Amino acid sequence: MAKETQNTDNGQPDNEITTTNIIVETQEQRVKELKTKLGIKTVYILSIPDDETDEPLIAFLKKPSRQALSASMSRASIDPLQANEIILNDAWIEGDDRIRSEDNILSALASMQGLMSVKIGELKKL
Repeated sequence: MAKETQNTDNGQPDNEITTTNIIVETQEQRVKELKTKLGIKTVYILSIPDDETDEPLIAFLKKPSRQALSASMSRASIDPLQANEIILNDAWIEGDDRIRSEDNILSALASMQGLMSVKIGELKKL
């Protein structure tokens, strides 16, 4: 990880800038831009390790649509992998397409459980 130190006027180190800090700030800025551009409240960052490099593969996702959830559920018993791919493709905003490759798709799908969280309500008979 690259590190850079900035010096103050008196020659003393002021703060340390790391590649990780820059990447996080850039991602946070991109999330803000996407929320504004798309008019949505939540943007998720999917990050999975790349087997070939030390850098993570990054994608920006949104909650899947009701139509995608329905299509996914109808395919789940026939082809569970395709059912999950329907969710990933619908939720995809932008990112590194290598995430959708054969080598990385299972990691991506396993990481996406938070997109489809279910809240349990309460039903009372009165």
